[in-house]
Amino acid sequence: VFEDNSVGVVFYVSDKYCLAMSLSESRMKWDPMFKGRRNFVNIPDEQNCNRYYVPNYADICTNDLVQTYGTQSASAAAWCVRYGRKWHLPSAAELILLSRQANNSAITAALSQKGGVPFKGRYWACNEHDKAMAFVVDSNGGISAAMPKTSIFQVRAVRAF
Repeated sequence: VFEDNSVGVVFYVSDKYCLAMSLSESRMKWDPMFKGRRNFVNIPDEQNCNRYYVPNYADICTNDLVQTYGTQSASAAAWCVRYGRKWHLPSAAELILLSRQANNSAITAALSQKGGVPFKGRYWACNEHDKAMAFVVDSNGGISAAMPKTSIFQVRAVRAF
């Protein structure tokens, strides 16, 4: 439980930062109003994920998206911000890290104990491919692909601390 009373399960710990995932998730479009403005194309593969991870990248991206759409919009970024203070729409790198740990028995048990939803399926990342497409990451192997922003995929909030 974090200081804002939001609850998550820690899935990654390093000497520089930790990551937690939200207990719940939603299914929605990345961009219901089709106003994409950024173009973040360089998506790391699983082997290079730690090298490319920038702890505040997803926070910056989420804040930009929320400024564009507002916190009450149906965008994936707004859903993550509404989960709690300091939560964000994860980057592809964060989702790749999460996919590596998704079947870890300790994480699965912690999610179950807290009433959380298992991490299974394809999840929106904050990374945009172009104005019309953003990246999704598959929980089974961490494979990413660009998909139309109006498609419906899962959304799970992440918090770095």
